[in-house]
Amino acid sequence: SQLSGQVVEILADYNSEVKAGQVVARLNSDQIRARLDAARADLEQMRANRKVQEGQIEKVRADTDKARATLADMESQVARNEALLADTERAFQRQSELRTRGFAAESTFDTARATRDAQQASLNSSKAQVNSAKAAIASLGADLQVAQANLSAVTAQIAQREAAVRQIEVDLRNTD
Repeated sequence: SQLSGQVVEILADYNSEVKAGQVVARLNSDQIRARLDAARADLEQMRANRKVQEGQIEKVRADTDKARATLADMESQVARNEALLADTERAFQRQSELRTRGFAAESTFDTARATRDAQQASLNSSKAQVNSAKAAIASLGADLQVAQANLSAVTAQIAQREAAVRQIEVDLRNTD
């Protein structure tokens, strides 16, 4: 026998003539059947884990697409703020020239300067948001690599579980 275990049935007597492939004894297969059920459950769990990992990959890809759209929006905000800053800078320069000639009120000059400074701050904020969006995309790229590595690991674990199931099925057949 290729297995050891408790003999539950003997199908041949002492000195009986037997043929190749004939079952002469049966071993108790209850424990092997239980191991097979557990191995099959482990295999199904790994298959479910694979689906979770595949879903994670799709989520990271969707998040990356969303981050790219956000980046494009932020880049357009930068362009808009650059144009507004150029306009407020021109207005400030006009008020500065008029002030030096004595034709502009101090309050008008101060308002033009404050508007220019506020627009510069807005531009700086937009540029920081662009950098943040780029960092988010890079982070999502790393998340994607991790998710893909996890998927590879789960795929390997599935192969291991399938091999374990096949081995236990062989053991179960060998109980005869």
